[in-house]
Amino acid sequence: QVMPPKIVIRRVEPDDCAALQAVFAGPRAFSGTLQLPYPSVDMWKKRLASPPEGTNSLVACIDSPHGEVIGEIGLHTSVNPRRKHVGSMGMSVRDDWQGKGVGSTLMTAALDMADRWLNLERIELTVYTDNEA
Repeated sequence: QVMPPKIVIRRVEPDDCAALQAVFAGPRAFSGTLQLPYPSVDMWKKRLASPPEGTNSLVACIDSPHGEVIGEIGLHTSVNPRRKHVGSMGMSVRDDWQGKGVGSTLMTAALDMADRWLNLERIELTVYTDNEA
């Protein structure tokens, strides 16, 4: 009996730029986000080198923290003092890994961070009405 691969969550690292480009290059992955199609590795390199204040990004990897990156979730907190208690998220899973529990695992980790470490009271998520995930 073949065991399904273990999904490991960790913080995003600057060296993840090529893997994240591959995740967001998939038509099903980027179409469910607010991202533009055809992301470049250079765009991801710049984004990871200088993330906006309040950005907490996690990646899902196969089998180990150094395994292949198959998804990403960003949990964003506001710098506005009146919205410090609010977070927003965006998530994407590589096309060939959708429907296999990666998104649920990423969401669980991000909500744990929101509840236990960032003291957020509200999470906002923009979802397209035709997103069946």
